[in-house]
Amino acid sequence: MESKIVAVSREAHKNTKIRTDLGYPHAQNTHLCTVSLREMDNVIANYPVTFVKQPEDNSFRAVAIFGFSEGENVFALNVQGRHSWNATYVPQIIQRYPFSIGIDKETEVLDENLPLCIDEASPLVNTESGEALLTDKGEPTEYMLKIQQLLADLYQGEGETNACIEQLDKAGVLVELAMVFTLQSGKTHTINGLHAADRNKLMALSVEDTAALNKTGALMLAYLASTSLSQITRLIQLKNINAPDPILSVKVEYPGLENAEPPKA
Repeated sequence: MESKIVAVSREAHKNTKIRTDLGYPHAQNTHLCTVSLREMDNVIANYPVTFVKQPEDNSFRAVAIFGFSEGENVFALNVQGRHSWNATYVPQIIQRYPFSIGIDKETEVLDENLPLCIDEASPLVNTESGEALLTDKGEPTEYMLKIQQLLADLYQGEGETNACIEQLDKAGVLVELAMVFTLQSGKTHTINGLHAADRNKLMALSVEDTAALNKTGALMLAYLASTSLSQITRLIQLKNINAPDPILSVKVEYPGLENAEPPKA
């Protein structure tokens, strides 16, 4: 479905409502999404987190993994058209839909000074039922204020997290990992392109460099993301429920981490 992003206005959206009972249908085929340090405690309780390189500028982003291939999301459930999410926490960038902070059309960069926007093409947007955006007096409802706060946290958290990742990259501690899966059929499948912090390199940093990473939260981000890789086992369990060729085991390989092999499914 093609998006229709417009700025929220009192006149155009005085009767607009958002259905919150439909779950997150927009993320049904999303296999990963960006996450921030601000939400990391909740994120790593549910998902593995790694760092992926952006092809346009070779910078890294922190992402939560929902599936092992493009279009796969083992957490998004669709039962007779009703969408739900099989986790205790949904990342902010998924929660915020159909809203966004404005995107500069020339640079295509998120800009917190641009107006709050809504995707009018979203199936969540209607005028019949759901959470209203504005009161009868044209003031933001409690729901709308919560959305505005969510977007502010998302925008600020993204900047803080990207700065931390840049520190880790400059410190030379990010390394590419490989996930090697063994399937019931005997076939193997390898996923490359994901990165994590090398624990040996982290421990080899000078006292000054370690203190600098700790001060900004970069060190905490590195260890939280590394610890979260144990959640790969949960992804396998969810994937295997309907998999024609179930995954029996996986090895996560990169310097500084002992190979992890979860129990056979």
